[in-house]
Amino acid sequence: MVPLLMISYTVKVTTTKGTPDTVKVDDTLTNVTNATGSYDKGSFKIVKEDASGQKTELSTSKYQPTISTKYGYQPTFTIAGLPKLDKGESYEITYSVKIDPK
Repeated sequence: MVPLLMISYTVKVTTTKGTPDTVKVDDTLTNVTNATGSYDKGSFKIVKEDASGQKTELSTSKYQPTISTKYGYQPTFTIAGLPKLDKGESYEITYSVKIDPK
């Protein structure tokens, strides 16, 4: 029996001009062959960095990822309603995925 693997990912959302409204982030696990993948919901961390480089961690209770399945087999997460970004600001979202080899 092959053990579960955990892979960590980081998604960075940046803007040079700012966003006009709230921010929505989607990510889908694709091209997973000979295995199944699932998001570790408790691993999500969202950090907002302002234009001066100051980082602030946002509450994943308030900005909770919604996990679903796309096309019936591709795990997907969505985090919606993140505060708009001003010029030079960014979000960094880190999370883990459990990989179960088939």
